[in-house]
Amino acid sequence: MRSLPRKESLRALGSAGVILAVSLAAVGLLSRVPFTEDVYYCYRNLAWCWYPLNRLDPISCMWDLAPLGWRYLPLRSYTYVGSLPSLVYLPMFLLWPSPHSVRLLGLLSLALQAFLIGRLCGYGTLKAFLVLLAFMPYSFMLMLDLGPSIYPLTGIFVAIFLIQRWIASFESRPRIVYPVLLGVLLFAQIWIKLSFVYCLPGIALFMLYYVRTHRPSLTSAAAQRRLFIHSIVLASVGGILSAALLTARGRPPAGERYYQCARGVVDEAIGELPYAYTPWRQFLYLSKYFTNPLQAAHFVYRIRETVTPSGVLLCAVTVLLLGYGIVRLRGRERIIRFIATGLLSSGMVLAALLANPAAFCMHHVVLAYPFALMAVFAVLSGLRGDRTARVLLAAFLALNGSQFCKMRGLDYREWEKAHHRHALVPSFGPLNERLNAYASRYVFVHVDWGTYSIKALYGPRDQCNIAAWPLDSDEGVQSVRDICRHTGRRPMFIRMRERSGTDLAFLEEQFPGIVPMRLRAGAGSWGVWYEPLYPMFNEGVRRSRPPVPPLQRGLLRRVWTTLRSGI
Repeated sequence: MRSLPRKESLRALGSAGVILAVSLAAVGLLSRVPFTEDVYYCYRNLAWCWYPLNRLDPISCMWDLAPLGWRYLPLRSYTYVGSLPSLVYLPMFLLWPSPHSVRLLGLLSLALQAFLIGRLCGYGTLKAFLVLLAFMPYSFMLMLDLGPSIYPLTGIFVAIFLIQRWIASFESRPRIVYPVLLGVLLFAQIWIKLSFVYCLPGIALFMLYYVRTHRPSLTSAAAQRRLFIHSIVLASVGGILSAALLTARGRPPAGERYYQCARGVVDEAIGELPYAYTPWRQFLYLSKYFTNPLQAAHFVYRIRETVTPSGVLLCAVTVLLLGYGIVRLRGRERIIRFIATGLLSSGMVLAALLANPAAFCMHHVVLAYPFALMAVFAVLSGLRGDRTARVLLAAFLALNGSQFCKMRGLDYREWEKAHHRHALVPSFGPLNERLNAYASRYVFVHVDWGTYSIKALYGPRDQCNIAAWPLDSDEGVQSVRDICRHTGRRPMFIRMRERSGTDLAFLEEQFPGIVPMRLRAGAGSWGVWYEPLYPMFNEGVRRSRPPVPPLQRGLLRRVWTTLRSGI
């Protein structure tokens, strides 16, 4: 009997090792997927705290709300994203300061979800992780953290797990720590993204399910009184904190409340809708995320097809698996209620999305997936060993695998052509390595959308970044000059080569002597213009010079090498 815990520990350790190895391999396989600015919005506080000179730029702090004297953790990192993820990401940021670490964080959150699925549905953690990883639209959203999606999706599983433990504790000794933690968690999720409110009805429905399941332990008057008190504590903790958050005012001169900022984002998003809103048109528009799973990549690639055969087959296989499971498990009342609760909760989220014109992206639709996934895993757990269920699961995995294979033929340049003045960063590593060599002597001025948040997060501690898109006014130019004068550095402009919002002739007029820098092919559509420290040895532009005598060539080469290493 003593060897059993040891075997379980070794098995858990082995599963963790496999999950970590598979996660690192997945990050490597996705390294060719371009980086997008949207992913790194919520971590901007790290860019301002870890790199002191980044705080010199007031433009990048325009969305902050700072109540209660919060200096280093204002409420908002961007218009629709809270700043709390900065604290969650901090350990990973310190261990691996690379944009790839965000993708690894998404996979580790997928592992946490798999662990919680094992506790909620009785399915193996490693097997659940592999199924989730193969589920293309879901794992892709988590790996790239588009939206961001890591925190609300994981928060749903954590909330239901806390509810399960809370209600189950009434069978022995009720613990008030669970409703307190649940209230804090719900507040934190609303802080990160206000759209988490779409998930609250589904979470409440799971609470009713567990109350119904543990009804025998709640029949006494004392237990019902304690449950009522715990519910009041839950509502008070989550409600008071959320009310303080939603009514917090921003910094002058705007002074808007948190919910007013979010409302402004909704109005702006509605204005960008590709159709006149009606519930039916909203349904047709959102259905493309189910009929073509590659639509999950619409922030990185331009996806033209609304319906694909593999997408329709994937939906059909999922429906068949759920239907077959319900039929085969109809005699097991508890598991049928769990499946029904998951499907109904997922439907409630989708209904809320249909009623909201601004919810038209995949990072909104994916909020319905965790509830449906719990129903799927409950079926797989209940039909363990069933041959038909295995065949349907194999078909499910194969169809999802085909979606990943199709991604290899996608080209991010089509997305860039369709989105004026919005560019992706195809390979951040070579560009960052080139810029880091100049970090101590230059101010990086990002005059187009797409690179600021990424570069401001990763580089030497003494780097200085300015968000200045577009740089087309005398006020903006003066701000750049002031920061350069304050730091004793020269400006270096990161700009799109084509379709830039900042006119190159204007830059050359305001900053005479700037020249383009030669970059590797990995920089994609990005270019760099700067004022050389030593114009006569300018590496950015090749100019015709008189031939150098052979005896002097070696000396000049040594001088040039010394100067270049100093730069």
